[in-house]
Amino acid sequence: MPLKVFACAGRIAMACAFLGTLGCATILTGTSAPVSINSSPGSATVEIKRTDGILVEQGMTPMTATLGKGKEYTVTISLDGYQTQTVPVLKAGLEPTAFCNLGGIVGWAVDFSTGAMYKLEPTSINVELKQVTAQGGEGSVLYAFLTLVDEDGRPQHGAVEMTPVAAD
Repeated sequence: MPLKVFACAGRIAMACAFLGTLGCATILTGTSAPVSINSSPGSATVEIKRTDGILVEQGMTPMTATLGKGKEYTVTISLDGYQTQTVPVLKAGLEPTAFCNLGGIVGWAVDFSTGAMYKLEPTSINVELKQVTAQGGEGSVLYAFLTLVDEDGRPQHGAVEMTPVAAD
């Protein structure tokens, strides 16, 4: 009888060990990752969109966004009078904790479906915004950069091309 108890306890321990490896990256590292965004000069507008165009988050620099690891993103940083910059945030390799699944197909499926098996890069975005300068003169083109706020309070950016004309 004691031998059967040990055999049963051994099977339970092995089952628990196997189940403990299901979705390791999901459990250990989570399904999202922080991405810090800074600009010089600061207080620039930040828009983060998934590659399918869906707006995920917006704010002002400096900020930290928490992004789902199973998607890829574009981060657009803009400030009136400066050139807008766009930085991709991509799935870049696998989280080492995903390999804790030890061949368990259920664990891999969980980590894949939640996106937890991926790493996002870069995890820190630092941009130096370049000031737009007008040269003027005959034959040159000037641009007016506009920021309008829509009815939902979201800033909308645009540029208007202007051609200088001679004064009479």
